[in-house]
Amino acid sequence: MQIIKDLEKFLSGVLKGLPPLPENFRKWIADNIWILTIISVVLSVISGLLLLTGAIFVSAVVSPAYVNSLYAQEVTSVSHFVIFAWIALIALAVNVFILLKSIPHLKTKARAGWDLLFLAEVLWFIYGVFNWLQYTRDISSLFGSLIGALIGFYVLFQIQDKFSAKSSSPVAK
Repeated sequence: MQIIKDLEKFLSGVLKGLPPLPENFRKWIADNIWILTIISVVLSVISGLLLLTGAIFVSAVVSPAYVNSLYAQEVTSVSHFVIFAWIALIALAVNVFILLKSIPHLKTKARAGWDLLFLAEVLWFIYGVFNWLQYTRDISSLFGSLIGALIGFYVLFQIQDKFSAKSSSPVAK
């Protein structure tokens, strides 16, 4: 995955000029990132279950009602919601899977854990851009994805030196 490594190198150069976080805060984040990741996974699973419930409800109840209506616009928007709800669920499941795989590595401060968090952040940003392009077309959604990714990458690169190459990097394979 040379593209990911190239992106890592590029972002490292871009973020290098920003002021560093205090050392004790960086150490705290690195020591507790695995706990924060577990919290993120739990919240993501809850969000996914709510989205799944909504998608099933719209697919089973609302969509058939609109299909029988005369309003083609509503049928299109309901179908659009259902399609993108399922895409969001797939993206969320992939993200949760990557985060779950990172937890044991993060607990031991292995570089593989950091690499998996970086990969999850990259994929989640790509999903945010895809979501903006296909669904909302609201510029605030794009800015939200961009700002969230920049904050995530900033924090990740602040703690990068706290993770050693104790195990092989899953991104390098």
